Amino acid sequence: MNNKLLVSFMVVATVYISIILSFSLLGGGNDLPKELSLRWNAVFLSDGQVYFGHLKNENKEFVRLTDVYYLKSGSNLQQDVAGSKETSSQNLNLVKLGGEVHGPENSMFIARDKILFIENLKDTSTIIQAISKVR
Repeated sequence: MNNKLLVSFMVVATVYISIILSFSLLGGGNDLPKELSLRWNAVFLSDGQVYFGHLKNENKEFVRLTDVYYLKSGSNLQQDVAGSKETSSQNLNLVKLGGEVHGPENSMFIARDKILFIENLKDTSTIIQAISKVR
């Protein structure tokens, strides 16, 4: 009876260790929710930058953002009626990743530890409406 008990224990231990190893090697604890990749997401980074796109798991250290857009601010200097002062009005432009001088592809890998939070965007979002116009 001791042999049967020992064999049973070894089988259970082997299965348990296999499950733990597969989760640690595949990054099972770091998976993003599946619904994120089906929606447009806003990804807020620790440096203050926000990117918009479709977020997917890549590995336990990085996520991949595809169809990437971001906001770029531009200032227009304007004179007031008296012509004595200059005021600055800020314009935000939606930019699709890929047209920059260094020529990146329209996807990026983001270190998981740089992400502060992620939001799903509604179809009625101003960002989504702007993306629909430039696509």
